[in-house]
Amino acid sequence: MCVVVVPSYVGGCCCRDFNQSLVEAAINVTVKLRAQFPTYLLGFDLVGCEDMGHPLVYFIDELLYWSQMGVDLPYFFHAGETGEQHLYCHVNFHKFV
Repeated sequence: MCVVVVPSYVGGCCCRDFNQSLVEAAINVTVKLRAQFPTYLLGFDLVGCEDMGHPLVYFIDELLYWSQMGVDLPYFFHAGETGEQHLYCHVNFHKFV
């Protein structure tokens, strides 16, 4: 897990090429930190080259878990941000829209 720090806010993140267990652990840490610092920790992002990592749907169970438990954790996803013609990018864009 990494933490993105900008002068006025912080966000949790994890590489999209990690496996589901690592992404789940990063989301869990982000939820705990957001509970302690709700004013500063804004949400969670999957980072990395979109056409080289897993598509968003690969992480669907991990991403939906906390919202199904009633926890508000905003996500910041990137979709279609590549010039490559790759299936993952199209899947991400379709799921995003």
